[in-house]
Amino acid sequence: MDDTLLMLLSGKNQIEAIRKTNDYTQRFGLSLSEEDVQELMVSHMECLKEEQRIEFGGGIYGEGKQFCNI
Repeated sequence: MDDTLLMLLSGKNQIEAIRKTNDYTQRFGLSLSEEDVQELMVSHMECLKEEQRIEFGGGIYGEGKQFCNI
């Protein structure tokens, strides 16, 4: 499978994880705009590529709930 396709599929899953986290964290006044989400993903993918790293699993996305400890 093409590396670009793998990155796009991975990014799509991570964007969905961020959106789900936003649904939860909005109750606490914490959320990312759609533009923030896209920028975060672009920066993340560029960093992985620059450092020649890959990521297994979902990465750290979806962990925003850690900041909403109640």
